[in-house]
Amino acid sequence: MRKNLGLKLFSLVLALIVWLQIALSSEHRTTVRLPVVLDNLPPEITLSDLPKDVPFSVRGTGIDLLKLRFSGTKVALDAANLRPGIDKLPLDDYSLRDLPQNSAVEVIGPAVESDLSFSADVLQHRTVKVVPAFENEAARARYSELDFLLSPDQIRITGPRREISDLKTVSTAPISIQMLSQDRFDIPISLNSRQISSTVAKVSVSRIPLRIETRVFEALRVDSGTRNVFPQTVTLKVEGSPEQLRALKPGSFSVKTLGEPDAAGWIDLEVVLPEGLDKYALTPERVRAR
Repeated sequence: MRKNLGLKLFSLVLALIVWLQIALSSEHRTTVRLPVVLDNLPPEITLSDLPKDVPFSVRGTGIDLLKLRFSGTKVALDAANLRPGIDKLPLDDYSLRDLPQNSAVEVIGPAVESDLSFSADVLQHRTVKVVPAFENEAARARYSELDFLLSPDQIRITGPRREISDLKTVSTAPISIQMLSQDRFDIPISLNSRQISSTVAKVSVSRIPLRIETRVFEALRVDSGTRNVFPQTVTLKVEGSPEQLRALKPGSFSVKTLGEPDAAGWIDLEVVLPEGLDKYALTPERVRAR
């Protein structure tokens, strides 16, 4: 009985080996999903709803198709001509990257879609106010009673134009009444969209009043590179402690143009402040390219 069982198992394994050998040496036509990469994407363009992969018809022996599936082969598309509002990229002009070596597999072409669909938009920068959010009304009342401060109370965000053009504020994560028993704590910022980013991930909440003063610096030159802009100088008002402000000079700041002009020729300005300063007002906030 045990001898017959062993013979049956041996026959099953042998049959499986023969079947695998036939399957791997025979030619097949099938569909394989290949990851998509975009080359030459303009830096000011951001994409959403971009498919991670697309189905391609392929033909080859079983062993070649197996190599293809584990090779990391990608479909590369040229995105140099993408502009806001474009939502399709033809799949008829592509190149294959990282094809397996010593493989005779034939990639016939896209299996279904003739275009790659997505949403393209302009990447923009914007300074927004940070406002506290609360777990409940008791926490809100306690926050007001103890006169807490947020630092910084403004942050610079980056995201698609349609996501941030009307955005004026961002919220913190909900503040609980237990948190407000501390003199100081950090709280994350809630950006509400994966497409929006900020270099500031948390803000500080403190109830220790700081002595804040203001100082104005006039006629700071705008660093616009080779571009001619108007006006060429700006006025900067900064807030900080008396010790911080006493150490400041006009050379302590850097005011630069940020990105390319918009359709009307306006360019945003970026201010690089010394460490420890984060509250400022810039006049004007934008300059115009001549």
